[in-house]
Amino acid sequence: MRRLRAQAEFLPSHGSYSLLPFKFHVLNEGREVLVSETGDFLIVPRGSAQRIAERQVAPTESLFQDLLANHIVAISSPPPQLDVLAARYRARKGYLDDFTSLHILVVTLRCNFSCHYCQVSRQTEDRTQFDMSEADIDASLDLVFSSKSPDITLEFQGGEPLAAFDRVRYAVGGALSRNTLAKKRLRFVICSNLTLLSDEMLEFCKHHAVRLSTSLDGPAALHEANRPARARKDLNWLAERIVRARDVLGDDQVAALMTTSRAALAQPEAIVDAYRALGFHRIFLRPIQPYGFAARLQESWRYSVADFLEFYRSTLTYILRLNREGESFVEDYAAILMRRLYSPYPTGYVDLQSPTGMVTAVVVYNYDGGVYASDEARMLAESGDTTFRLGHVSDGYRSLFYGERARDLVSVGTNEALAGCSDCGLQAYCGSDLIRNWRESGDLYGHRPSSAFCELNMGILELLFAVIDTDRDEAATLRRWALA
Repeated sequence: MRRLRAQAEFLPSHGSYSLLPFKFHVLNEGREVLVSETGDFLIVPRGSAQRIAERQVAPTESLFQDLLANHIVAISSPPPQLDVLAARYRARKGYLDDFTSLHILVVTLRCNFSCHYCQVSRQTEDRTQFDMSEADIDASLDLVFSSKSPDITLEFQGGEPLAAFDRVRYAVGGALSRNTLAKKRLRFVICSNLTLLSDEMLEFCKHHAVRLSTSLDGPAALHEANRPARARKDLNWLAERIVRARDVLGDDQVAALMTTSRAALAQPEAIVDAYRALGFHRIFLRPIQPYGFAARLQESWRYSVADFLEFYRSTLTYILRLNREGESFVEDYAAILMRRLYSPYPTGYVDLQSPTGMVTAVVVYNYDGGVYASDEARMLAESGDTTFRLGHVSDGYRSLFYGERARDLVSVGTNEALAGCSDCGLQAYCGSDLIRNWRESGDLYGHRPSSAFCELNMGILELLFAVIDTDRDEAATLRRWALA
């Protein structure tokens, strides 16, 4: 049992200061970071948290003014800035006001690639029974436009969505028709390997401002080994499609995403250079997720979180060097975390939201009409586990989005109330991965000491804090990324 301290221990004594809610995290032998309830932080000498708690910090110390400015202590109780703190806290949870804004339609599971790390259990190109029906598309769109969010992103996934482009066309038309009354700020994204991209499709995308997102794993040998196609499609072929798409849609309408295979771990600079060679100015470094076929990877394809963190450190070091030499290049996951550190507003990145972004920020409509709490949830379902299935598109909005299953997930996915998260110094910047918890520990709550999600995010945050603490120029680069 944890004994609660008396209220008097948190009040000012002898005219000094009162404590506001804060946590701390040890970074290394000599440094620790203090984090306020609203995410403000200070990197200080180790032992400072104890000095603050014991009210040993004198008002004449420079540290004292920093503590006041970062809402870690107050000179009176209740603190005069309480309303400001409340407003900042509400702003960090602002995504809950608008509710679900990202809606993913899996228009088909068919794909012409056979990627070793495929997370969605793809199907062969001839199996049209794995295409979404027009009836289920209509029912999905009715649910999409029932959301009160003024901003709606419709993302088309697969499989390879261009293999069922008629379904994409039908869904875009249906969304635009419904939006004549709904007046949402509507965005479209197609996640594609681009191999089936035609001039007709590009003109459609141009006319409806559809953004394209493709996969690029690095230099030719790595990319082609990771992503074998049924017909020979090499990196030069992909480069031509990217250039063509940019010419028609604009540079900012074509993005790329990489997946880190084991072979990638030894090639951090080459991977970044491959992105630069194709005219990209940013990269998102992400590990393989253990869903779909990726959950059955051979041992020779597997690697540990520690392996990925070392790869991430090497890649980030190279990217920061490029920036120091005058080239603007961004690592997107670091940029998301920097916005968490320096902005009072939510980032929109589902994995780092608490309460969980599952249901509250994203929902997935599968090819068979099943509705899932996230993209990883439907990936898990393709392996036979429907734990995170909310229901069917025919069930109705309130049943799906406010039903018992959705409420349970959001309740469990609140890291302020999770053991091992609630007292973690980095909790304000993190989220909760219920699906990884389920896979790793057999329950939704998870076990933080053995959590890969926890190990990954803590490792990257510690790396970013080390840069902020030791290199002023590189820290300035990271802060710029918060606005990128």
